[in-house]
Amino acid sequence: MRSSLLTSGLKADALSPSVLLLLLFLAVTIHLLSNRYNRSLHKIPGPWSRSMSTIPRIWSVYRASSHLDDINLHHKYGKIVRVAPTIFSISDTAEISHIYGVTTKFAKSGFYSLAEVYDKTGKLLPDPFVLRNKELHSRMKRNAANAYSLAALQQQEPYVDEVTRNLLKILDRHAETGNVCDIGDIAKNYAMDAVTTITFGRNFNYLEKGDTLKLYKGIDIFTDYMAIVSLFIHFFWLKNN
Repeated sequence: MRSSLLTSGLKADALSPSVLLLLLFLAVTIHLLSNRYNRSLHKIPGPWSRSMSTIPRIWSVYRASSHLDDINLHHKYGKIVRVAPTIFSISDTAEISHIYGVTTKFAKSGFYSLAEVYDKTGKLLPDPFVLRNKELHSRMKRNAANAYSLAALQQQEPYVDEVTRNLLKILDRHAETGNVCDIGDIAKNYAMDAVTTITFGRNFNYLEKGDTLKLYKGIDIFTDYMAIVSLFIHFFWLKNN
């Protein structure tokens, strides 16, 4: 009985709140340091906080200011910046062919898995945007290359002429009345009408009616999901980066 009491007392002391807090602090510290020094990535310039945790990056994306924050980081640290433990922002245009070229050794990350779509049998529907298999991606790209050639695009110009005329009418109307217009919104609607005209043979009259089909809202939800959830789930839970 005495031995049992002593053993219980030792266990209670070992699990005291102060000891648990100390163990938690050590575990977090080791985790953050391992993030920073993983695979010698600490040699890439960037803020200390960004190298140890993805949380600053998540906060930046959540505030919809990551594009501005990244530019400021490039001004401070150079053309290659470590914006998260395993995420880098590169502003050197000379690296475009090296990263995206045919012979590149860079591969798409798990970020694209969030946009994967499967059919009823559970088979992945091939989409060049999400395909991580380089061989399959290259084959699909070759098959669609003719449709996006200069000659093919020139043949599609007449379909867009009507949309362009609608655009000019709207701009003329604003100019004549002196009303202020949101040129960014008008350009977005013009692009939507042009794309739907080529794709479906008719436009959805976004220039005149706006987003009556609520497609923009769906796109906004999807992009927000991709931006936030990919960082949170993939980097903290799935470790798929």
